[in-house]
Amino acid sequence: MLTEPTERDMADSRLAFDLAKLNKFHAGVSTKRDVVAAFGQPTWWTSGDDGYSRLGYDFHTAGASVNTPGLSPATFVFDANNRLVDADYPESYKTWHVDRKPFSYAYTKVFAGLAPGEIFLDGMIPADWVHDAHDGVESIPIGGYVRSKIHVVNVLAGDISERNLVVRFTIAGMRKPPYAVYMLLATDKFGTTRVLDWDTGPSLCKGDISSAEDEKLIALVSRFKSSRTCASKP
Repeated sequence: MLTEPTERDMADSRLAFDLAKLNKFHAGVSTKRDVVAAFGQPTWWTSGDDGYSRLGYDFHTAGASVNTPGLSPATFVFDANNRLVDADYPESYKTWHVDRKPFSYAYTKVFAGLAPGEIFLDGMIPADWVHDAHDGVESIPIGGYVRSKIHVVNVLAGDISERNLVVRFTIAGMRKPPYAVYMLLATDKFGTTRVLDWDTGPSLCKGDISSAEDEKLIALVSRFKSSRTCASKP
């Protein structure tokens, strides 16, 4: 899941990002066999005790802000019968309207950027990832979109079953891995965990999610705001 694509991967026409091709798959109809037939061997795959399994592909797109191709990751989730139940890829929200409830939430302190490192997906490459071999000058850190292994070192509110995860999130500025950050995580009924928010400090102490639709999320934030962690913050 954290392997950089090879030249062979980038040359595979089946892995060129094609939104029309991706949108042909449908929940409850498409199968794992259909996905593999269309795209070949996945970049990564997992099977969980809950009966759900996942296939992940790193599709490639033309370079935008940097002179290298961008990676557009796609994840397909299947039930115990290998029927497709969910999919996540750029702009999939426009055509995929799957009920992922109920969600469970956790506010955690994690270490990100653990070995074997982070995979740059899109945006501007952070300065500590690029080194000019000619004069030793590094590029300007702007920020980007990464996939990173994280280890949960402390659960500050809520509950999460896994302490070691691979998640996607945006970064800003230069961060030399591994680095400690605070993440608000949401896990859906299929067992997929996503990052809702993160910061270098416990910013949820002052966060406002009163407009959130999920009462469980509102309750978690309320409990955390009354914790000793927030009481110790000026």
